Amino acid sequence: MQRIGSFTRKDEIFEGQVNTLGIQIDVRLAPNPDTDEGNTKAPDMLAFAGGAEIGAAWLKQEGGRPAFYTIRLDDPSWSAPLSAALFQNKHDSRRFDLVWSRHTVREVAAP
Repeated sequence: MQRIGSFTRKDEIFEGQVNTLGIQIDVRLAPNPDTDEGNTKAPDMLAFAGGAEIGAAWLKQEGGRPAFYTIRLDDPSWSAPLSAALFQNKHDSRRFDLVWSRHTVREVAAP
């Protein structure tokens, strides 16, 4: 996994940067005002760059492991959406790391 961003949290808002060879943007994650408790697929957070909404984040809590957010960012100028995960930094509780890993396609063996 590669760290492609760093965020800090103030109250319920995350602010940080996403930096890759092709993307350098400031991103703000804010609570989704339209979260509906009955809709488990609604995002918990919305992602903004400047005044544009560019994605969303979903809180995940799995099997006693620390909570994290899955994030999906997209923009018409990009060739594909960016999917990543936001984890609290192990050494600095005020910092959160955005990590990305390339999904690999499994080859199916011929019968």
